Amino acid sequence: RRQLGPLAAAGFRVVAPDCRGYGGTSAPTEDSAYSHEFLCDDMMCLLDHLSVASAVFIGHDWGGTLVWNLAQAFPGRVCAVGAVCTPFLLTPKDDPWAKMQQKAPGTRFDYQMYFQSQAAIDEMDADPSRTFRAIFRSPTMALHGADKELMKVPPTMRKPRPGFVNHFPEGSEVARDGSVLLDEMELEYYVAQNRRCGGFHGGLRWYRNVRANWQFMRKILERRGSAKQLVEQEALMITAGLDTVLTPEMVDKYMVPYVPNLTRGNVEGAGHWVLQESSSVHTPNAEAPSVPHHARATAMLLAWLQSPRVLR
Repeated sequence: RRQLGPLAAAGFRVVAPDCRGYGGTSAPTEDSAYSHEFLCDDMMCLLDHLSVASAVFIGHDWGGTLVWNLAQAFPGRVCAVGAVCTPFLLTPKDDPWAKMQQKAPGTRFDYQMYFQSQAAIDEMDADPSRTFRAIFRSPTMALHGADKELMKVPPTMRKPRPGFVNHFPEGSEVARDGSVLLDEMELEYYVAQNRRCGGFHGGLRWYRNVRANWQFMRKILERRGSAKQLVEQEALMITAGLDTVLTPEMVDKYMVPYVPNLTRGNVEGAGHWVLQESSSVHTPNAEAPSVPHHARATAMLLAWLQSPRVLR
């Protein structure tokens, strides 16, 4: 939401759709309805509805994974692609779900295993306002009011019960991080939109299609007959220096050889919610004004979109 105004003011037509499971869009109760095969088709239907032949797609978190897959599935309709925090990852030859079930528990990806359960939906739906206040946090506020020892324990391994936001003691007030959620009105809007789509179940079902997404992308690669997986469009990757799950190092490790037309940016000091954080990056010159993290990210987006490589 911090980027829409500046991008529109620069002359771009900006569309921010509610994807399945969010806001005003339908939220089916079947896990399979959230596979990338359907989500990519949704984006193509959106382009058709808008009478747009091709567009630049930019996503954050799951949106990032979606746009990387979209660029491969529909290269003629994705003229450029960008992601924030989420690097491009190769589609493996073998089903990754079995490996993930074995290796993810206990790691920084353990929460994705917890999200397979009804318990995760119930926990987050119990008090949406509290859930948003617990989740939408910058690195400087991440530990504020939390049980620091319990926070170190992966969600599936917490006692007396698993949990994603239960590192905040039951009955305690969870403070709103004003650098991410500016005021109570903004928080209330999130809560209202969450209730509008039936709670957190839709968003969590995105995590339940690892195998289906893999099967979809294997079909795409076979259809394209690609000997090597490549994202050939102009591409942007913005990382957040303090994202503890989607770390900047993942770009070099997994992405660089397969995205030849890559432009990179990094917002040092920012966390996962870099697009929203109003925390500042302090410049070496003490007299120079500091720049909010979200403004740094927006400047990177604009510079890339306005470059001759993208703006043709």
